[in-house]
Amino acid sequence: MERRIKACASAEEFWTLLMEVVPQNSRAYLGSVLKQGAPLLRQGQLGLPDERLGRFCAQGSEIDRAKVLDFLLGCPGVATYYEAFQLFKHMADNRAALYRYCQRLMNEGSDISYNLASVMSLYFDLQLPATFALRVEPYQLSRLDAGYDAFRKILKP
Repeated sequence: MERRIKACASAEEFWTLLMEVVPQNSRAYLGSVLKQGAPLLRQGQLGLPDERLGRFCAQGSEIDRAKVLDFLLGCPGVATYYEAFQLFKHMADNRAALYRYCQRLMNEGSDISYNLASVMSLYFDLQLPATFALRVEPYQLSRLDAGYDAFRKILKP
């Protein structure tokens, strides 16, 4: 099985491994599959958003979701941040983790990561020690759940 994971060279192979192989033993396979998917994501070969990632995370453990979040935040972009935001919603009860992820985003220092931290602070009502340039009105927060295009318009005005 490890040989197949190392050979993951296309988006379809990545999704097949993630959806069919990893659920059999996520502790053994998830890290390797995500490691192989990172170059595909950076090269634009792994198209996001993709509903398969949400399906995988919905059935996975909290540890699996944390690994996927690390994978997504390691390849910053609007699409990866959209997928990460969807996972953050699964963590709404874990305010300490959301706070840590916001701090991580702010430490990254890019405009888009700072904007996501701003959106998260409002959406999840987190008290972050920061001043954000992005201004999001309360009525706009409900649009974040409307889909990728609405999220993109708010995150990159």
